[in-house]
Amino acid sequence: MGACASSPSTGTLVGHVYTMGGRDAKVQPAAAKLTATPIDSTTVSYTVETASDGSFSVGLPPGGYKLTGSLTTQITGGQTSPQDVYISTGKTTTVEVYAIYP
Repeated sequence: MGACASSPSTGTLVGHVYTMGGRDAKVQPAAAKLTATPIDSTTVSYTVETASDGSFSVGLPPGGYKLTGSLTTQITGGQTSPQDVYISTGKTTTVEVYAIYP
């Protein structure tokens, strides 16, 4: 599922992906492919690719999701820290997603 506006029966998940750590210990935006898997079921998942600045927006049905991802730039294949997010109908949920590396 790509970036889209939410319909009346969905909510919207928006945010940014960042890398954190490394030699200079800077926090920098990073492009990634994210997957939102419903916590109560693993049969359906939703994916979204971020813009080059790490920003994303995706409409999702209400409920709880485990948000995971893989970086597509900087540390290609690097993984984001998984987190739980909760979506409510007609509401926007904002998250910051981090990939931490040594």
